[in-house]
Amino acid sequence: MNIRNILIFSISICVFALSGSAVFSQTDSVGATARKNAKESQEFKIVFPEIDGWKKTEVASDPKLGLGDIAHYDSDTGGRVTIYFYNGALKDVSAADRDAILKNQLDETKSAIKRLEEMGIYKNVTEGKDDERALGGVNGKIQTRHSLLYFSNGDKELASEIFIFSDRDNFVKIRASRPKASEPNKTVEAFLTAIDAHFAK
Repeated sequence: MNIRNILIFSISICVFALSGSAVFSQTDSVGATARKNAKESQEFKIVFPEIDGWKKTEVASDPKLGLGDIAHYDSDTGGRVTIYFYNGALKDVSAADRDAILKNQLDETKSAIKRLEEMGIYKNVTEGKDDERALGGVNGKIQTRHSLLYFSNGDKELASEIFIFSDRDNFVKIRASRPKASEPNKTVEAFLTAIDAHFAK
């Protein structure tokens, strides 16, 4: 692991490498078969589904850093999406507290990106949106705290979205980063629709 990766990982940020995979072509059955095809063990609390057209890394777990279980997905046209499943070392969170906690989780992630800018890893960080939206778009069922940011990393101009929502007694954070020039990105939209269907079951 190089120095840049260590810095990013140490403050709960994934490296936005835009490595390749096949073009995403979602099938109608992805939501129904995701849990069947994914491997689940006692080591992990979540099933990270296989998504057609996306290459999924091995699932990692790092409870010491509070990152929980983590999986990266890479695509030629969709960039990189990272999913974190974690509890934030919080226990007995009431429904009344959850919205405030989700907003705080989102703000912490944006602050971490700002710190990367201060360290010179990212440049020209700007915020495009900060709102609430369904993960799967207009017909999505999973409501999330959402933010869209733009920044440059080396010679790459990137768009990066953050989605945070609760699942059971845990939190799910999704980081989706891709070339800014590819906006709007249908590949990512289809990926998020499939993930929405997966968690809505």
